[in-house]
Amino acid sequence: MNEIIKKDNIKFTDLKLDWKKALYLSAKPLLDDGSIKEGFIENIIENIEKNGPYINLGKGIAIAHTKDSSFVNEDSLSLLRLSCPVIVSNDEENPIYNLFTLATTGSDKHLKYLSSLTKNLSDENILKEFEDATSRSHIHKLLNNLDDEKIKFATVCAEGIVSSFMIKENIGNILSYWGVRDKVEIFIYNIDNYKNANDKDIDEWFVSKDAEDKVDLGDEYTVLDSVIDRVELEKKLKTVAEKYDLLDDKKKAKYVLVIDEGTTSSRAAVFDKSANRMAFKGSDFKQYFPKSGWHEQDPEEILDVTVEAMKEAIKKADINASNIASVGITNQRETTIMWNKKTGKPYYNAIVWACRRGADYCQSLIDQGLNDFINERTGLIIDATYSASKIRWIIDNVEGVKEDIEKDEVLFGTIDTWLLWNLTGGKVHATDSTNASRTMLYNIYDLKWDDEILEKLDIPKSILPEVKDTIDDYGFVDEKILGTKLPIHSLVGDQQSSLFGQACFIEGDCKNTYGTSNVPLVYIGEKTIKSDKGLLTLAWSFDNKPYYAVGASILTTGEVMKWLKEKIKLYDDNDKMTEEVKSLEDSNGVFFVPAFQGLGAPHWDMYARGMIIGLSSGVERKHIIKAGLDSIAYQTEDLLDQIEKETGIKVSNMKVDGGASNNDYLMQFQSNLLDMPIKRPLDTETTSLGVAYLAGLGAGVWENKEVIKDLWKSAKEFTPDRNKEKVKESYEDWKRAVEYSKGWMKK
Repeated sequence: MNEIIKKDNIKFTDLKLDWKKALYLSAKPLLDDGSIKEGFIENIIENIEKNGPYINLGKGIAIAHTKDSSFVNEDSLSLLRLSCPVIVSNDEENPIYNLFTLATTGSDKHLKYLSSLTKNLSDENILKEFEDATSRSHIHKLLNNLDDEKIKFATVCAEGIVSSFMIKENIGNILSYWGVRDKVEIFIYNIDNYKNANDKDIDEWFVSKDAEDKVDLGDEYTVLDSVIDRVELEKKLKTVAEKYDLLDDKKKAKYVLVIDEGTTSSRAAVFDKSANRMAFKGSDFKQYFPKSGWHEQDPEEILDVTVEAMKEAIKKADINASNIASVGITNQRETTIMWNKKTGKPYYNAIVWACRRGADYCQSLIDQGLNDFINERTGLIIDATYSASKIRWIIDNVEGVKEDIEKDEVLFGTIDTWLLWNLTGGKVHATDSTNASRTMLYNIYDLKWDDEILEKLDIPKSILPEVKDTIDDYGFVDEKILGTKLPIHSLVGDQQSSLFGQACFIEGDCKNTYGTSNVPLVYIGEKTIKSDKGLLTLAWSFDNKPYYAVGASILTTGEVMKWLKEKIKLYDDNDKMTEEVKSLEDSNGVFFVPAFQGLGAPHWDMYARGMIIGLSSGVERKHIIKAGLDSIAYQTEDLLDQIEKETGIKVSNMKVDGGASNNDYLMQFQSNLLDMPIKRPLDTETTSLGVAYLAGLGAGVWENKEVIKDLWKSAKEFTPDRNKEKVKESYEDWKRAVEYSKGWMKK
């Protein structure tokens, strides 16, 4: 049942309904997501009025269904659980508390799913568990685990049972790769005992060439020329699987398409089941800096660049879009967009996470004594990084927004929500818990928007998206975009995606992404901590259960090197720059604090600004470049020190990713500074990889996290190779420099 029942299609109602209204309400999710067309329920009602309550199974269960597939676009199932029972066609003796709606695209599937539901719900144990289940997640899990009638394969070889076993194992491995192993039972025989299978009603035999003339199996068998040729077996097994309808569109799909929308570019990539990046396409979009400390982007340009990247990635992978099993979206967090849900047009540019225009507003909240109040609910401290101050600024400063809020026409979203809403044709306004947790409005313990915070900040709940689990049903990419409907199974913030991509699943596992900003995160699992520095955040949520991490954004790291290269023109070639820096013993007393938009974690000073200090007549261009590169490592040390103080967890090694992690000098300096091994994976774009894993898990491409752990491979490890005392001395000088930069913009 797992291929046709979505968690969102399970509904509860306390309304007292007549049977026709109950039918319409049960089928509404299928109509809303396009699985059925208008006329589907009318057809069932007509059949009931003509033939009686045929949908009623008794025991409080009914399955609304019809063999007429002309009203069906996609095989699907929904459930309406009723507090007040309904009576169908005067059948007073069989009140209905659970009303299923089953829609199928063909008579074979109709019989298959109807038989499976009827058979399983006739089992007293299954029925009791079903009736006792009170949550949507529990019911969904139970329905997913219902046993369909399994197809029976058997193997027989003249050479003996070992050869038959070899074929069985290869068939099982191929079926597992296709994601349908649980649909098939496989038996093994030799030419002496194959007749014992008569009582098992085998559907399909696989016979070695040397056994074909020695057995009598009728017409239903497949001959294998070689018992070890997997290519031959896969080709012939596919023909058999298609005959038994094992390979529906979902099961044929082998690939995952991911959107990785970053601060300066939007990228798309295609991954296969082995987590190989088959294709990649990325394009930059324009950045706007209208005032000092302000940072904006064009939401419509982001959308256009993203869609183009998706199309190009599929083209470069040389696959059909229909072979994609799942889509995932990861994104720059906190960046805020508000748009009109009728026109789809943004009211204003996207206000980027690094924008500091909300600093004074945030200070006013701090002055009101709200910092602890917000920290206790969100895990964050009040800061202009988060979405709340950006939402408030748009409401207060952009013409027409307040009026349209009154008309219930305004939607808010971080980048993931904006892309999702557009990719689904405006059908889904949602985000995941990791992105919601970075708004300063979301309760990370109760997993819901915090009504008290919303009231104090005067932000209307009506504009906020629905919050789902990190792996969930997020609707479909509209077929107009890529030529076919594609399921979206995951949304996740970029840093949490990186944490997942680095397989950080055990308490104390640490990753650091070296991008425009740096975001070290340490996974702590189900436990929480009190962090006065705002370091507690959600790692992800599964089945409405939160898992946590500690860490936060260091605002300016990789951006400082881009500034030195493109704005100040101190170098033009990355490789030559690195070699030049390697030749230096130190930075000649120079320290560069790149607080371009203030200082993020763990200092949280919205009024700090960038500073180069320690200049003397002996300082050369290359010393300033080295100071800029070193600042990335120093800021990481600042945050990891704070994490250790707050959690008591001593990180023993760190996995790294992001563009700057490919710089060997920086990674070695970081290892020396932290006095720990630094591990760089084969694929340093683990943000994309993380959301690929999450979306793939949602579609069954990968089975569980253990498989993902096995896929993680180290490419290079850096270990400390410098005098600890000398490194410590330079770090103390860095901390003095940071103090000088604080509060610069305060008047």
